[in-house]
Amino acid sequence: MAITRGRRRPRRNWPVCAETGKRRLGERKDARLLLVAARASRARAERDGVRAEWTVVRAYRCRYCAGGWHLTSVARRGGAA
Repeated sequence: MAITRGRRRPRRNWPVCAETGKRRLGERKDARLLLVAARASRARAERDGVRAEWTVVRAYRCRYCAGGWHLTSVARRGGAA
C-alpha cells in the first residue's frame, strides 16, 4: 500500500505546443486548477519568506494548438486584472 501525503494529485504529462513550446492544457478547468495551485504555492513561499518559483498569473487559449490552454506569468495588457 502506498503512503500518500495530503490530497495531492498525481502529476500529469501534458503535451507541448509545437508553436509556443509551452505545456498544452486540454481544458479551461485544467488551467484554472493549476492557477489555484500556483496561488497557493506563492502564498506558502511568501509566508515562509522565500522566493516563489511558480509565477504564473493567468491562463489563455492558444490560437495554434487547436483550442488548448497555456499559462503565463505576463499580466493582461491594459492593466485589467
